[in-house]
Amino acid sequence: MDAMMNPPYPNADPDETPVIELTIPSAISCAPARASRIGGVARVHPYWSALATAPAVTDPAPNWGPGEVTSVDTRSAVTFHRTTGSFQALSVKTGRMISGIGPYEQAQSEELEADPETVAYDLQGLKTAWVGGPSYLSDFHALHVTKGVVAGEVKADRSYFLEQSYAEIMANAKRTFAAVDITFEEKDGTSMFLNQVRRLNVRRAYCDRFHEASPAQTDRVRELVSADGGTTLGRIHSILANDPRTAQQLVHGLLCRRVLGYDLNTPTRSDTLVYAPAKPALWVDIRDIQRTEAA
Repeated sequence: MDAMMNPPYPNADPDETPVIELTIPSAISCAPARASRIGGVARVHPYWSALATAPAVTDPAPNWGPGEVTSVDTRSAVTFHRTTGSFQALSVKTGRMISGIGPYEQAQSEELEADPETVAYDLQGLKTAWVGGPSYLSDFHALHVTKGVVAGEVKADRSYFLEQSYAEIMANAKRTFAAVDITFEEKDGTSMFLNQVRRLNVRRAYCDRFHEASPAQTDRVRELVSADGGTTLGRIHSILANDPRTAQQLVHGLLCRRVLGYDLNTPTRSDTLVYAPAKPALWVDIRDIQRTEAA
């Protein structure tokens, strides 16, 4: 009786059957939050309380004066004398060796390698020196299609950015980078691993980055993705290999080389839209940056 008096669709045509769309999430996205966390007790800053929502010290960060931002070549971070793991790998996107420290920097390097919006990137390659303060080496910097030059710091959790010494560095870095037209980002492992679907897509693409399609196949893929509206992943598979699993490995290689792009935030299916990655509005050689903040 109540349903008749208060229909769920009061404005619907009684002669039409309402259409309800249901979205079934992927199995991996249904995992509990703790499944997306890596690291031990040091994952959260030891001086931070889960009850805190702001830094313990709220005084303004000191201004270290004008900063100079310069590209640098750093040595390999791989060593057996650290308590934190280190890594070194070859990037097919840039054709160079990259090196960093810790699982979260590695996860960020995988993200930059697979992201079709990232044109080029480097780790530990951008140094900032202030007149009245210390120097700072960004964990990563990159050329992004829409953001331009991007630099950033990677921590295990947001809690590390609340600590006073880190907060002071970040405050000065944000000011200096903004003054020299560089976007500054704070990345943390908790957020990075929160989207398990994207993390799985990025990880698979990174591991398959050395798979290389033939020149003829690559040209055909470029032609398809450049068409109006792009094409589908199933169509790409059909020209790369008979087995979709083998074809997807070649797709991953093309993704890391920016031959094609698709949404990494959703599960890959045969009807996934594949497009041609955009070109940056302004090309910048990220390994030849020399910018000074005005006094």
